[in-house]
Amino acid sequence: MQEGLHSGGDVVSRLQRANSSNWKDFFNSSLVYIMFTKSDCRECEELELAINANEKINLETMVKVVLDDPGLAQLKIDQSWISNIDILPFNAIFCNGKMLESWSGGNSRFLEDRLSKY
Repeated sequence: MQEGLHSGGDVVSRLQRANSSNWKDFFNSSLVYIMFTKSDCRECEELELAINANEKINLETMVKVVLDDPGLAQLKIDQSWISNIDILPFNAIFCNGKMLESWSGGNSRFLEDRLSKY
């Protein structure tokens, strides 16, 4: 199984999991969707399931940052705006290290609409 992907039964998540050794590569990708979550966020889990089931969402690089994972201190220092996130899931689209847009909430159709611009 590819690093960053996890299996829940027969379903493999399309969201790779950021960690201390790969987050910079993800944030600096040419185009990446990033979902910020926490391990106990039910709405985040529902959004991830909806993304996995939605074939119209076909961005190559999609990532989740689990904010309560250990080892993400440097990410939180370098991206200090993360401390202002108050509603999860928090979604962002990055291109070459720059945030293009961001929004809160777990609507996969809204995500589909946002990604269609790119």
